[in-house]
Amino acid sequence: MTDRLQLLKTFKTTLILFIDELIGQFPKDSELILMRIFLKDQIPIKEVMDIFLIKMNKFKPMIENKDDSIFRESDFLSFGDQAGFTNLKKQWLANNIDDEDKAVIWEWLNSFIFLCEKYQKLD
Repeated sequence: MTDRLQLLKTFKTTLILFIDELIGQFPKDSELILMRIFLKDQIPIKEVMDIFLIKMNKFKPMIENKDDSIFRESDFLSFGDQAGFTNLKKQWLANNIDDEDKAVIWEWLNSFIFLCEKYQKLD
């Protein structure tokens, strides 16, 4: 298995684990469940990585600085017309996520930056 393919598998697994954690926190959020199905079974992970590369490169400074204006001023959690984390954005903006959980979400986002950068270096 190539390094590129292995990294894509790791990225997909990490993304699904992130969604699972969000589902645990917001079990009534059907959007998250649909998003999990979509990302796990409906879209090639390479397409998801390509979207993440664009978004993570663009929003990296905001994520690294834990600048929550990213939730108000951007669509970094959307994946076009097909899927997105819009309810997470709403929960964040409504202050329904405590500081400890926000810190965990920032850690997840930073892990996606790490994986995206590692993937880019394989080019």
